[in-house]
Amino acid sequence: SGGGGFGQQRQQQRGGPGGGFGGGGFGQQRQQQQQQRAAELYSRSSPVTRLGGPKFPDAKSKHVWLIHWYSSSKEAQRPSGLEESVEKLASKLKDQGTVKVGAVDCDREKQLCNSKQQQQLPHFETVAAGEAVPLFNSATLHSKGLNEQLKILHTHATEALQAQQHRVHNLRREAALPEVMAQANSAAKWRVCVFVFTDKFESSPVLLALSHMFRGDVSFVEVRGANLALGQRFNVKSYPTVLAVCGGSEKATVPYEGAISGAVAWRG
Repeated sequence: SGGGGFGQQRQQQRGGPGGGFGGGGFGQQRQQQQQQRAAELYSRSSPVTRLGGPKFPDAKSKHVWLIHWYSSSKEAQRPSGLEESVEKLASKLKDQGTVKVGAVDCDREKQLCNSKQQQQLPHFETVAAGEAVPLFNSATLHSKGLNEQLKILHTHATEALQAQQHRVHNLRREAALPEVMAQANSAAKWRVCVFVFTDKFESSPVLLALSHMFRGDVSFVEVRGANLALGQRFNVKSYPTVLAVCGGSEKATVPYEGAISGAVAWRG
């Protein structure tokens, strides 16, 4: 028998050229398996939206976003386990209709990640009207427990909503109504001003989300603390009450019936 045949057999068994476990083939197979597992970090049925170059929130985007930047290859080698917290939070925020949650795989979206200077991964940031605010303790998030991760991410998303407070006019006195209504009406392209009457003393997350979502089209005025004088003027019987005032005229007032979160679903 020829020595070459035995040598080739040994070579194949050891992973040499032509063998079923060739070094290149096996390495490629492992790499493909790692990439496949990483690609499933957020499935298509996940409440977390996969984002990329053609689909990334900009200055015209309707929603406030919380974004998870990560590397699929790093996740395959050293899983951070953050996706469980991110998906739990995404489901909660989706039910509330406030903040959308998305993720970018920088291995697949290198150009986008380079343009956004995403180098330290994983990383989180919020984006509202094209402006990004980073979460500065992103690098240490993986070392914390699930509840602590959820708390940190939820706080960061909430702060992004609270930053929209300037879009809501706070009406305190009946005497200021004409001025506030004139300002609000002139800022709304649709010439619609939405009045929200509440017995609370802080804006709800849904209202802040709506003020961002309809920015430039509709203005929002909030009447807090069960204001008696303004409530009587607009015939408010219960809280919360939502009224749309059209064209700056109190006579053209339309009550909104149903949950205020329904407006988020309609706009979204």
